Amino acid sequence: MVVLLALAGLAGCGTLHNAGNDRMAQGASKAFADAGIGKALEAERAALVKNQAERQALVKRSQLALRDASLALMVDGASVSSTWGSLESLAEQRIREIAGSAEVKLGAECGALSVARANLESSAANVQQRRSQLAIMTSAIQDAPEFSCARQPSVLPPHLAADPGLSAMVRSYDDLCAAALKATQCISGLSAGDSGLLAAKRKELAEIAQARESIATEVSNRRAQYKAALAAADKQAATPGAAAQLAADLAQALEGLEKVQAKVASVKANPVLSRLAEAGRLAALNEKKELLDGYIAALSGQGQGKGESSQAQHRVLLVAQLVNRASGKPAPPTAGILMEAELARQQAAAAQKRIERAAESERILRKQRDYLLDELGFLLDARASLAAAKPACTGKPLYVALNSGTANACSMHAAKALLSFSAAWTAGRVPTEQGDYLLLDQLELAALDESEAALLQTEAAVKAAMVQIVALHAGGIKPEDIAALAQALSLPVIAARVK
Repeated sequence: MVVLLALAGLAGCGTLHNAGNDRMAQGASKAFADAGIGKALEAERAALVKNQAERQALVKRSQLALRDASLALMVDGASVSSTWGSLESLAEQRIREIAGSAEVKLGAECGALSVARANLESSAANVQQRRSQLAIMTSAIQDAPEFSCARQPSVLPPHLAADPGLSAMVRSYDDLCAAALKATQCISGLSAGDSGLLAAKRKELAEIAQARESIATEVSNRRAQYKAALAAADKQAATPGAAAQLAADLAQALEGLEKVQAKVASVKANPVLSRLAEAGRLAALNEKKELLDGYIAALSGQGQGKGESSQAQHRVLLVAQLVNRASGKPAPPTAGILMEAELARQQAAAAQKRIERAAESERILRKQRDYLLDELGFLLDARASLAAAKPACTGKPLYVALNSGTANACSMHAAKALLSFSAAWTAGRVPTEQGDYLLLDQLELAALDESEAALLQTEAAVKAAMVQIVALHAGGIKPEDIAALAQALSLPVIAARVK
């Protein structure tokens, strides 16, 4: 950075080429590229991932050891209470922990638990697929509604309802929403009110789904407002004063889009929801990139016209505000424009990474719910086998029933009860416990993401300026370029832009 600023300060002789400074600029540029600042945390990430894998293995071993110890006591116990009694007690205790009550019932129309669980999974996937198809169909329609299973039935404006293909797709979506609601209600009936692990997972997933829809609606509305304001501004024959006001209004609209997270109250205390709310920031950054890329294209003569004059004045002023807001100076954005464009790309990548972390955390929570359903199903099978064993088989310790011969019903009931209890722990309890640590993994990785994003953004900012300095020294550097670069390269300005 010191070399960079020194090179920016070497004014030389007006616009004369200086071979020494040119070589110094190129050498500094190569040294900076070789340093690989953005890759500085690769070793830390590899070590973290390795430690997390070891922690997952440790959690699994500890849970399997607890399972095996419990089974050993049941099989080797010398009394009815320490065998049959222990098996029943542990199974019933875990059923209550999961469902919130010993009474676990599915509605008459829900079928078996395995069927209800499969319906829940498939119906959610079907709704997501149809919503994506509708989003593609309506992407170019300004007044298309936001489709949501929480707002049924879906209502299309009259001119859209006249489209038979779209209307049929919307009806199909509403039918899939109804099927998903029924599947959710079947699973909800397994829990007693808000108590139990299953109810807690269901509530958390419902909060995420609700927040996502709220965020998507807010982002869509604010983005539409910005787009409409920009389109209206582009159609106006702006005077200098009007152009300044238009630019200020557009900058405010972009800021509102970027701050969607603050408008959704439910995200504040939940890291998953706060990362989902990055959708607003990502949308604002994408709009900003479009503005900056258009401005750069105009400066390089790649647009319809050539130079800044080919851009409408309100767009020029808006770009100036975006680029110079950190320094608070009204200078034209000639020096900082490439830096700001690259920063916007890096910041968009960071926002996208946060959204992906949220999606992965949600996936883990959903898998935990499914594992709890699997565990509950096996525990109910164990309960049924225990009930079938009474009273004929439970008057003596469990090992007596196990050793009574394969043709004996008591042996079958004892084996089924033990196998179901073991499967419940293996297929449900173990991965559910691992899921808690997978969620912790995501928090740790997200913290590393933030550090890495800051380094990448700093690298991008300096690299963009370095490219400009090399080019300026190669072709002859001007005093006004020096001043602009010095402003763009000031550390407070770079720090303020790294997010």
